[in-house]
This record gives sequence, structure tokens and C-alpha cells, in this order.
Amino acid sequence: MKPSAKKYNTILMMTLYLSLALIIMSILGGWYFIFYQSGLMSQVQTEAIYAQKEYDALSNLEIQLKKISDSSQIVTESLPKNKDVSSFIADVEQTAAGNGLATMEVIIGSQTLKGKANNQEYSQTISKDGYYELPMKLTFKGSYASVTKLLSDLNNYRRIVTVTGVDIKKDNAETSASNDNVIAVIQLSIFSKK
Repeated sequence: MKPSAKKYNTILMMTLYLSLALIIMSILGGWYFIFYQSGLMSQVQTEAIYAQKEYDALSNLEIQLKKISDSSQIVTESLPKNKDVSSFIADVEQTAAGNGLATMEVIIGSQTLKGKANNQEYSQTISKDGYYELPMKLTFKGSYASVTKLLSDLNNYRRIVTVTGVDIKKDNAETSASNDNVIAVIQLSIFSKK
């Protein structure tokens, strides 16, 4: 073989090897892009879906927090500004009398109220965050049905009242044959704005 043919043959073989190397590199590069990169893209898509779900959940929580804050603000604004309990006690006594109950005792905090309610400032209030709470214990005498009606009426009061306990006992002092009289001790709290 001539030296120029040998040289041409060597160049042709090198071109062939170089082309073959480029084809192999293209296949490996395509495999890398298709399998490895698509795996990464799948992972990124999964993370994006998860992040979107978290964002939606946080949005829902923010909406719920706003509703709770609004409700709390409405309740706080509906509280009376003064700590005057005399009108509340008078309303309860009037409602009790209208239901056939006799008021036996009113205890505000640990202070027993003598006679009718007055405008006295009670030091038994419990300071809370943005409002005061005043616990009371009221004792009534009458029929069981009258006590349940009173509790229902307390639930419908315009002022926020929380009944924290009810103790109902048969009135053994009554001796009539149709005795359904009871003595009811109702523990409750009323609230006022700071």
C-alpha cells in the first residue's frame, strides 16, 4: 500500500472512531437526560404538588384564624363596659319570679348579697385577657320545671352568661302530697369588658 493510501486509511479510521465516539456520547447524554433528568423533574413535580397542598392548607388555616378573630372581637365588643351586676341580678330574679321560683340566696364571688341588688362595685371579678369574669352562685326554690325554664331563659339572655354548675335537690321542707319542689343552686359567670 502506498503511503498516501495508508495515510488516507488512517484518517478514515480515525474519523470512523471519532464518529462512533460521538454517537456513543450522544446516546449516553440522551440516556442521562431522559432517565436522570426526568427522575429529577418527577421529584420536583412531586415536591411542587406537596408545596401546593401545604399552601392550600395554610390558606384554609388563615381563613379559620380570621373567622375566629372576628368572632372573638364580636364577642368582646358585645360585652358590657361596666362591671354593674345589679341590673343582671334584678333581671335574673325577675325571670325566676316569672317562672314561679323564689330567690333564696345570691352569692357574688364569696360575698353573700343581702336584700336586693345595688350598684355596689364587687371586688370578686377575675381579670382575664381583655375582659372581667364575675362568678356567682344563685339559689332558688320552686318546681323542677321552673328551674329548667330558668336555665333555658338564661341561655337566651342578651348578656353572655356561662352556667358552670347546677345542683338540684328535693325540698324536704315541703310536706304537700304533690311535692315537686326543689332547691336549685346555679353557679354561673357573667362577663364585662376591661
